[in-house]
Amino acid sequence: MKSRRKEIAKIQGRCRTVIPWGIGLEFFALYELAGLKHCEIPFLIDNNAAKQQRTVDGYSIQSSETLNSVGPEATVVTTSTLHQQAMLRELAGRPFRGEVLALA
Repeated sequence: MKSRRKEIAKIQGRCRTVIPWGIGLEFFALYELAGLKHCEIPFLIDNNAAKQQRTVDGYSIQSSETLNSVGPEATVVTTSTLHQQAMLRELAGRPFRGEVLALA
């Protein structure tokens, strides 16, 4: 958790927009304990349709297709150990060109 806090602090220090991907237990731990909640977050990403269009702490949960319209100033933070490799493969096939930080 300490190294994850450092990574999140780096993002905060650069005033980057952060888009967490994977809204499960690992996300909530990083959000609360590692300070992810203090980042500039426009929305959350999860490909589980049951989670989409819901909110967490006021942030809407969108599908990963939303990343197609996000500029290179954003950082996507993957927060799911189980789905991380699939997320990274999907990101490689999308037009998203921002930074990717795998925290899971």
